[in-house]
Amino acid sequence: MSLPQTHSLATRNTNLQISKELHQRLKHLVEDSHHSIRSTQEFLNTIKDTKIEEDEIMVSFDVTALFTSININLAKETLTTLLEEPKTHTPDTTNLTSKDNIIKLVDLCLTIHFTFNDKTYRQTNGTPMVSPISGFLAEAVMQRLEQTALPIIQTKLWVCYVDDTFVITEQNKLEETFKTINNTLTGITFTKEEENNNKLPFLDVTVERTVNGELQTSVYRKTTHTDQILNYRTNHPNTHKRSCIRTLFQRATTHCSTEELRRAEENHLYSVFKKNGYPMNTVRRFLSNKPKQTDKTGPETIITLPYIKDISEMNARLLGPLGIMVAHKPTNTLKQQLMNLKDPIQTTSKTNVIYKIPCQNCDKHYIGQTGRKLATRIHEHQLATKRHDPLSLVSLHTDEEGHHFDWDNASILRQAKQRHA
Repeated sequence: MSLPQTHSLATRNTNLQISKELHQRLKHLVEDSHHSIRSTQEFLNTIKDTKIEEDEIMVSFDVTALFTSININLAKETLTTLLEEPKTHTPDTTNLTSKDNIIKLVDLCLTIHFTFNDKTYRQTNGTPMVSPISGFLAEAVMQRLEQTALPIIQTKLWVCYVDDTFVITEQNKLEETFKTINNTLTGITFTKEEENNNKLPFLDVTVERTVNGELQTSVYRKTTHTDQILNYRTNHPNTHKRSCIRTLFQRATTHCSTEELRRAEENHLYSVFKKNGYPMNTVRRFLSNKPKQTDKTGPETIITLPYIKDISEMNARLLGPLGIMVAHKPTNTLKQQLMNLKDPIQTTSKTNVIYKIPCQNCDKHYIGQTGRKLATRIHEHQLATKRHDPLSLVSLHTDEEGHHFDWDNASILRQAKQRHA
C-alpha cells in the first residue's frame, strides 16, 4: 500500500524500541513448550534415545513463509489467549498495566513502513521481518497450532525449530497428518520432505535410521555446498581462522553419533582446509592448543576496531593488561560492496551537509552548511533572492551582477553523520 513519505526515521526507531521491550517482557509466555528447540544440540539430545519402527517414517514439515503468512488478527488473537492464562501474572507483564495496552502496543509495532523507488509503503499483512516482536508472535502461533493439531494427529515425535519441524509418524497416517496441519490455522501452510534412502536432513544434521531402528546422526551439507570457507590468505586475524577450525571440528564431535562418522567428517575437514589454503601443521597446531582460560568476570571493556595486519595484534597485546579486549572487524566486506538494502537518498533530501551552489553566468559559486535538508536551505536562498535580502550573499550577488544561481545543480561537498559534526 503506497503512502506519502511522511513516516519519519524517528517513528521507525521508536517502534523498534517498543518492539524490543515487548519481546523482553512477553517472551516467557512461550518458553515452556515441550516441542520447541533453540539449537542443534537440543535437537540431538531430544532424538538421542529415540527408536523408529518399520511402519514409521521420518518427515520434515516446513511452513511456507511463516512471518509473512501470519495474519495480524490471528497474531493478536493468539497473544490475547496467552495473556489470559495464569502464567501471565509475572513481573514481566504487570508493569504494562493491562491486556488491552499490550495489544495496542503490539498493533503499533506491526504497523511497518518502508521505502522503495522513492515511495513509502505500509505492510498490510504478516509480521515484519525487522521487528523483534515477530519472532515471539511466530513462536506463539506455532505453539497454538501444535496445541490444536497434535492431539488429533498423535505423532510419535514432533520437534519444532521456528518454522521447521522434524516428525516421526506412522506411514499410513502421513497424508492425514499433512492435511490436518495445513487446515488448522488460516494462512499457515506446510511443505513436506520425506526421508530418502533412510536419511532425512534437519537443521545442519543428517538423521539416518539403522537396521535395528536406532537413529544415528552426522553433519549435513546441501548439494550446492562448495566447501568454501574463510580462506587462510584473507585479511582476517588469526583468531577468526582459529575459531573457524575449532568450530567445524567441534561440530564433527557433537553431530556425529559414531566414531566412524566422526573420523570421516574430520578427514573431509582436513581436505576442506587444505583446499582453502590452510597449512596442515597450522590446522593441527590450532587444534592442539587449547583456548586460554580467562577470568570469569571478563574484561572491563570490549572495543571493536578495524583489522589492520600486525598493527591490530599489537594493539590487542598493549590493551590486554589494562582490562580491554579488542574485537577485530574486517575493514571491507563483500556485503558492503555488493548489497545496498536501502534506496539512495536524493541529494536535496540529505542533511548535515556542506553544499555548493554554482552561478549560471560566471565561475563563482556559493558554499554553505546546513543541518537540515538541503532542499529546505535552497528554498530559503531562493526566497532571500526574491525579497532582495541585503544580508544574503546569494541575493547580493544576484542584485549586483544581474546573475542567476543554478539551483538544480547544487552539489554536496561533504556530509557528516551527526549535526554537531
